[in-house]
Amino acid sequence: MVWSFRKSRDGWKRKHQELKAQVKACKNQIAAVTKSREQWRTQAKDAQQQLVALQAENAELRTRAEAFEKKGTTRDTAR
Repeated sequence: MVWSFRKSRDGWKRKHQELKAQVKACKNQIAAVTKSREQWRTQAKDAQQQLVALQAENAELRTRAEAFEKKGTTRDTAR
């Protein structure tokens, strides 16, 4: 009888330890995925901000180039 109880106890202890290890592995995986996702989200936000800044700079440079061209053509026609 003792042998049977011991065998049963050892079985559920082993099963519990395996499940506990699986839970720990899953929690670690969730933490890693969450961290990675947050890093990608931050990178995407930074890239979006950089895109907006570069688009604004591009628009400003186009405006300045157009003004420069107009200024240049008025000089050429005045001569």
